[in-house]
Amino acid sequence: MQHDRNLLYSFFNVYARHAQLYTVRNVEKYQQLRTATGRLLNRIRQIGGHVIYSGEQKTTDAASHQPAEIFKQQLLRIVRRADRFFSARQATFMLLIDEQQAGSRWREMNVEACTLAMFEDATDRCRTLVEPLIQGESHLFQTLQCADWICSLVGRLCAFQVASAQYRDWEIFHRYFHDRVQAAALPCSGLGSQEEQENPPLISPSA
Repeated sequence: MQHDRNLLYSFFNVYARHAQLYTVRNVEKYQQLRTATGRLLNRIRQIGGHVIYSGEQKTTDAASHQPAEIFKQQLLRIVRRADRFFSARQATFMLLIDEQQAGSRWREMNVEACTLAMFEDATDRCRTLVEPLIQGESHLFQTLQCADWICSLVGRLCAFQVASAQYRDWEIFHRYFHDRVQAAALPCSGLGSQEEQENPPLISPSA
């Protein structure tokens, strides 16, 4: 596992940003990248970890999308679904995200949203969240850096899922990584419409 992680770090040193790591060219050219990514996802499963992600399938009306509000909605969706997962297992969790450059107001808004989720009406309270989200610089913390890599990959998989004709060359991500990501992902992960974000289904305790 250490060897695979070092391989990913060597790629990361060349392609400084996580968005530049998983490109069509890199995946085609470097078998080591494909192998290391597969082993990383397998390792997450082996130690009892999971990949969890959430997103909204955009409508054609781009003007109706407000990035800050969408982020908050998806953040709360993840928190609630993670809460149900951990509650069913009598466990707790903390939420760490990559530090954002959107300013203190953005951070305060999302910390407040998580805090309200922790202490709102008892019937829908997120009891297993230890405290509101914490931010950290991904280049300083390996787990956050790993999450950045996976996030970049999941973004490409989801784009191909909903618009394969538009992203035809991204079929390579689906071919090599789709099954492995799905095997590691919680069943509640996935994209949804705006209506589904407002009324998300409950996660099964047996998931």
